[in-house]
Amino acid sequence: VRTGLLKDPLSNDLLINEILFNPPTDGKDFVEMYNNTTAVINLNELNISSVNALGGWNTSYKIGDGYYNFFPGEYAVLTEDSSFIKKHWPNTDSKKIIQVTNLPSMPDDRGNIAILDKQGKVIDMMNYDEKMHYPFIVDPSGVTIERIEWSSPSSDVNNWHSASSSSNYGTPSYENSQHKRTDSATNFFSVSSKIISPNNDGLDDNLLIHYRMNKPGYMCTVYLFGLNGQLISKIINSQLLGTSGTMIWNGLNQQQMLPSGQYIVYIEAFHLHAKTIKEKILIAIR
Repeated sequence: VRTGLLKDPLSNDLLINEILFNPPTDGKDFVEMYNNTTAVINLNELNISSVNALGGWNTSYKIGDGYYNFFPGEYAVLTEDSSFIKKHWPNTDSKKIIQVTNLPSMPDDRGNIAILDKQGKVIDMMNYDEKMHYPFIVDPSGVTIERIEWSSPSSDVNNWHSASSSSNYGTPSYENSQHKRTDSATNFFSVSSKIISPNNDGLDDNLLIHYRMNKPGYMCTVYLFGLNGQLISKIINSQLLGTSGTMIWNGLNQQQMLPSGQYIVYIEAFHLHAKTIKEKILIAIR
């Protein structure tokens, strides 16, 4: 039996990692969490809720009864119908599914979800919208949206992506099909992969631009050029950078596919009290 010293979770100790808000007719919503700490957390001390149109909290529901030891680096899935998840995703680890009596209402078009501690303080919260789905998915029913990086905030809409088709559009209880681990950058900027294929197959669907700056406060804009020097689009517009982090681009130009080929990513980072940084990175889209 695994055990450990319990920790009261603080903000971002638990992360909302994947949600299904538009289930098929025979299914139910689910919310997956990730333990982003090195400690054990008792989920029975926590609640799940949402914010109403007036800015107040809707009804909060306890996540479980008794003790559920949530271990570091693991996933826990909250749902009203565990049998649906096991049927739809047979590889799901049933020990990581918590069947609850109620979840907050999760409309099919847009809404929000929040994890609260026993005092009602927010541990993590995210707003979702059906427009966050990969734009070429014809029927989003039964398709989850997954967090791309744990280090990027839940509030960043670019940190979410539809689960890949190869994972049957969901990965409850195990690593997200769209998850990327942050690699350490030796220069100011580096990319996750120099070849991306934004076709929602779970393999390099997004371009992750990692940065490691010598000071906070840089304002960054990223442009995409063709090899002929023609400006195609501004893919990141005036994003304020910290000392390190990740910028995410979905590989599309105004929700349209770009032709396969090579492109130049041109990065310009401006600081009021430092030299402007300019870098070019050659990528390919296929």
